[in-house]
Amino acid sequence: MKKNIILLLSTTLLGTILLSSCNKDDYNYAGMTIASRTIAEYIVIDPDFSILLQALKKANLADLLDGEGNFTLFAPDNYAFNVLFEELGVSGIYDIKADTLIPILLYHMLGTEIKYSMFFSGNYTTLSPDLGNYRILNISVSNGVYINGDARVIYPDVDVKNGVIHIIDKVLVPPGK
Repeated sequence: MKKNIILLLSTTLLGTILLSSCNKDDYNYAGMTIASRTIAEYIVIDPDFSILLQALKKANLADLLDGEGNFTLFAPDNYAFNVLFEELGVSGIYDIKADTLIPILLYHMLGTEIKYSMFFSGNYTTLSPDLGNYRILNISVSNGVYINGDARVIYPDVDVKNGVIHIIDKVLVPPGK
């Protein structure tokens, strides 16, 4: 009986150590770690971003996030898109025109890689055009990272080959859209 308890405790301890030592780069999808994928490749494999993937394809922006570069993507998950659809009174991404999606999606992207710990409170220039300039995100780092006062980074630092993804809880809509 005592040997069984010791064996059970040892097995539990070993399992806990093995599981806690894994990080997201250790997970392998179709022969590739997350760190060896581009932002676009990551979005394809993660079912929580199926609406974001549809939007990127519709707006012809998937290739941008599959190419070279160092991007930061604030990625709203499917839940965040469904909240937006409800607010807009539409049934899905297909009810939104591609030329409307382009500035919205580019508003979620920075042209440089910024890790969660590197953010400071202030303004950040997005890739979304606005009459020859680029739209600005206001980021606050008080009690987490908040964007424009209400979108929150809920899962930071998904490291990929061409940048970093920060999962957010709300779709960011540029001012004037």
